[in-house]
Amino acid sequence: MEPYRVFLAKEIVAQLRECKRNERLRITRFFDEIADDPFRMGDFVEQDDAGRDIQVTVIGRYAL
Repeated sequence: MEPYRVFLAKEIVAQLRECKRNERLRITRFFDEIADDPFRMGDFVEQDDAGRDIQVTVIGRYAL
């Protein structure tokens, strides 16, 4: 099965460029992992405005 496609807002891409190299590599690796398994569990769950569960993963000082 082909991996899913991950789309990012341009604001996220701009902020990613400002990250330290180590953080940037960890975050981009996380995006690759999401493409392989978008149903993975995060570190915790939040709800969006519509009441849907959103899996949140913490990488360094970022919650994704």
